[in-house]
Amino acid sequence: MKKKPLNILFYWHFHQPYYFDLVTSEFKLPWVMLHSIKDYYYLGRLIKDYPEEHFTFNFVPSLIEQIEIYLREKHNVKDRFISIVLKPTADLNEDDKLFLLKNFFFANWDKMISPLPRYRELLDKRGRFISKGILLERLRYWNTQDFIDLQVLFHLCWFDPISTREILFIAELKKKGKGFTEQDKIDLIGYEFSILEKIIPLYKELWSSGQVEVTATPYYHPIMPLLYNSNSAKVEMPDWEPLRKPFSHPEDVEYHINAALCFFQERFHRRPRGMWPSEGSVSKEIIPMISKYGIEWIATDEEILSRSVNNGIHRNSIGEIENPEYLYRAFNLNVDDRSINIVFRDHKLSDNFAFNYHQIPSNIAVNNFMKYLEKVYEKLPNDGYEYGLSIIMDGENAWEYYDNN
Repeated sequence: MKKKPLNILFYWHFHQPYYFDLVTSEFKLPWVMLHSIKDYYYLGRLIKDYPEEHFTFNFVPSLIEQIEIYLREKHNVKDRFISIVLKPTADLNEDDKLFLLKNFFFANWDKMISPLPRYRELLDKRGRFISKGILLERLRYWNTQDFIDLQVLFHLCWFDPISTREILFIAELKKKGKGFTEQDKIDLIGYEFSILEKIIPLYKELWSSGQVEVTATPYYHPIMPLLYNSNSAKVEMPDWEPLRKPFSHPEDVEYHINAALCFFQERFHRRPRGMWPSEGSVSKEIIPMISKYGIEWIATDEEILSRSVNNGIHRNSIGEIENPEYLYRAFNLNVDDRSINIVFRDHKLSDNFAFNYHQIPSNIAVNNFMKYLEKVYEKLPNDGYEYGLSIIMDGENAWEYYDNN
């Protein structure tokens, strides 16, 4: 009997904290917008060029909600990282200028700033130390054009490679490199919103076509086992001292699950079949609650599996897995006459993509990846079972460490 192929699951997780302040109606940090123009649209648009390949994407509903707030408040959005760009540079006060010097170099210096020579020049002009005293001293050497260029370049460096290629204005702005105008600033922010508008329709299209599966995380990204019962922490940490006043709110767990699925029904006109529990956090108590709402499969990390089976998951001294038949299968659980499957993330390989492969030449990284897969396949038993290896990681935070995103 010929051994069945090893399936590879690429599963990208899109999430951001809830930066929108419900009291002041202000975005406290810009990462929803900036990762939208660098990662969320880009990954979906990129795979359209590979229609035979299939991928899985996970959205936290509260991330989509923030994207919708940006779009709804497009002309009046309270985000200082945007409003300070739209403010005429000649009108900037000292506080504005200090804010720019402190915050407008929040990008990977090697991969995002250095490829733009003028941006690197401005970084050198500001220096690497950002105490208020030092920044006040540096202000003397900055002129109006320096600040205009900084405002443009900070936002420009976050545009993804495909948008840079397909939007002529962005390509020309990068080619221009410096000497930007007030109108350039206004137009640039406008293109950010134009990309934001494409994100949900894009994934709705990809999901409908069958090229991708879209899954959900509970609505506001709660750690469900702790929300169910704070003392569940003791399962993972036996020496943990329980809270004097423990809390237990299973009804809140149900709320986050159901709210997420209803949210997806409204935006995508369908409910997800799968779920990535926040931070991969699971416990035996919450599985029935997830299953109750019709979720057919979830994913979590291999360390959860290793502590749940008798002999655990064994890796040798160089990180090769010794019993792959455990890790690379879906475990089926029957819960209250319902069935739910659990797949487990290859911790080592997922972390290689997230933290290691950007540190070595791409051809060596690809070779390492393929040899890893080959060794896994060699060790799998020829038992007629169709195994799957899951690479699950953030869909946004790793790519700024790679050349050209």
